[in-house]
Amino acid sequence: MTLHLISSLVVLLVIAGLLTRRHTALHMRFMTAAFLADLGLVLYIEGTRQAIETVVTHTSPLVWFHAGVSTLVLALYVAQLTVGRRMLAGRSTSRRLHIALGLTFCVARGLNYATAFIVSGAAAPPAVQAAAVTPGIPSTIVPANE
Repeated sequence: MTLHLISSLVVLLVIAGLLTRRHTALHMRFMTAAFLADLGLVLYIEGTRQAIETVVTHTSPLVWFHAGVSTLVLALYVAQLTVGRRMLAGRSTSRRLHIALGLTFCVARGLNYATAFIVSGAAAPPAVQAAAVTPGIPSTIVPANE
């Protein structure tokens, strides 16, 4: 559950970064902090849970999806940092790409956040539970007595 709290903190950092996007220095601090926290989280999970081995030996499509989205999120962080630095150097043509990658990143990070609760079997926040429950498909996060 502590990992979910850290992941929630990262989501809050990303939201703060989005809200401060017009204040470059603050935006960069929030997004860099989010990236470093996410990277640390991934390294911790790999070091303590052998995440790569688990994905390779696991047959669940959801676990594969989560791993793919998690990898995409890290790649998008690197892309965003690279394009953002180009913008700081005065290359205004990078702005549209930064926005497009940012929107893609937000969707990917949201999917990462939601699927993390599902693949770990932890109780998810109500909004994530509501999004994860599909009629006719059993859910691993909704208690049986509901």
